[in-house]
Amino acid sequence: MFIKFLAFLTLATIMNNEFTQAIDKAAREAVDYWHNYYRTELAAGRVKNYNGKLMPKAKDMKKMKFSMELEKSAQAWADKCTYSHSDPGGNYGESFFATTKYENDSYAIQRSITAWWG
Repeated sequence: MFIKFLAFLTLATIMNNEFTQAIDKAAREAVDYWHNYYRTELAAGRVKNYNGKLMPKAKDMKKMKFSMELEKSAQAWADKCTYSHSDPGGNYGESFFATTKYENDSYAIQRSITAWWG
C-alpha cells in the first residue's frame, strides 16, 4: 500500500494553473526512478532522520512499480482542483506540492519527490 501511496502522491503534484493533463512516459519513468532511488538509499541505511542520525537498513525494501490505475485515479482527483484528500483513512492518499511551472513534468516530479524525501 505504501508504494501505491507514493505513486499517487507524485501524480497529484502534476497540476498546471491553466489545465491538467496526464503525464507522459518519461514522467512515469521519473516517478519510478526517483522513488526507487530514495528507497534504495533508505534500504542501504544512508538516509538520516530529523535528528541527523542514520535510519536503520531495510530488511525487505520492495521496488516501486508505476500504476496506471493509480494514475487515472490521481488525475481524476486532480481535475477537480480540490485542496483536500480524496479518501482520508483509505489505502492511499495525496501530499501536496506547490511550485512554479517547470520545463517538463519529469523535472517537476524529481523536484517534488526530492522535496518529500528531503
